[in-house]
Amino acid sequence: MLEAITDIALLVLLGLGGWGIFSLLHFPAPPLLGTIFVIGALRGMNYPLPFAPNFLSPIVQIALGIFVGSKITKETLSGLKTIIKPAMIIAAWALSIVFILGGLLYKTTDLDLYTAMLSSSIGGLPEMTILALDTNADLGVVVIMQTIRMILAASIFPIIVKLCLKDDVIEEDRVKTEVKISRKEKMFSIAKLKDYVKGNSGHLRYVDKLVLAIGKILPTVMIAAAGGFLFRWIGVPAGGMIGAMAFVVAASLWGVKIKKPPAKGLQLVLIGVGITVSDNISQETLQTLTSGELLLPVMIATLFIFATSFLVTWIIHKVMKWDLATSFLVASPGGFTVMSALAIKYDKEPFKVSMLQLCRLLAIKIVILFVFMVMT
Repeated sequence: MLEAITDIALLVLLGLGGWGIFSLLHFPAPPLLGTIFVIGALRGMNYPLPFAPNFLSPIVQIALGIFVGSKITKETLSGLKTIIKPAMIIAAWALSIVFILGGLLYKTTDLDLYTAMLSSSIGGLPEMTILALDTNADLGVVVIMQTIRMILAASIFPIIVKLCLKDDVIEEDRVKTEVKISRKEKMFSIAKLKDYVKGNSGHLRYVDKLVLAIGKILPTVMIAAAGGFLFRWIGVPAGGMIGAMAFVVAASLWGVKIKKPPAKGLQLVLIGVGITVSDNISQETLQTLTSGELLLPVMIATLFIFATSFLVTWIIHKVMKWDLATSFLVASPGGFTVMSALAIKYDKEPFKVSMLQLCRLLAIKIVILFVFMVMT
């Protein structure tokens, strides 16, 4: 246990360093991209870094579930029917990618059909890896191509979303107003707490504030953890986040007072996301890329996936009248966790983004499993 704590402490310190560097360079989502860049670069140079402990991924997912769930109200749920149409668009796009791009790679490269389909799928890396093992597909090719897609999406889409928000002056002013209000509320809350805390000479000590803050959010964390681990246990995709979100929303609707996590806590969660993404980078990954062995498949897959992603973004933007940033997050071929975290960070419909990203993953996994069962 001590070794796992030491490992995560080292990775977090590297993530903090990447956050600082990318903040100075004015990159979007610096905690996420900075962490991926610093840790990924060290792994690519074969530096002996520890991998993230197994408990980090569920913790990150549960934390994201709390952030999303705490934003969902009865009014939010009443608008759930509005995602039916974009869900159908996303599912159709995801399945088209598998069969059209998979067929294209099969015809134009030396990849077998199973490897071509799994490599082109925009589903989850763990699930596609398991399917590759079960179908005798080329595991190395599947892992590398899925990793490249995930890293490119995690690196490019934050920049795209940031550009979409560049001229959003109204949104920026609203956020600034909320920050000012939250600061006033915080000062008022602390002033009230001072009246109840004794022996501090009129000043609320830092430890007192920390204990009070933990005490307030602990019930919410326990509810989210119960849902997250339950959903993971029964095998729900992204179960940590979906379960945590579902239990927090259910508790809120039941009348339980849900404590929203501090906004700054999201930066640490983004570092955790970056750590889990960088676990997929290795020296072998870079060597395979530089050797040119997968150059053609990677170029075809990347161009096809990103071009169709932009097309789907435009369609959703026009059909649903959603802003471009939300539409890009919904149609991103990146990881579920990464895009959900970005939606929270930029306050761009995190519930819709997470639900539609989940629809994409479910559509791919269900259909691919069925097709492979028929093929075998």
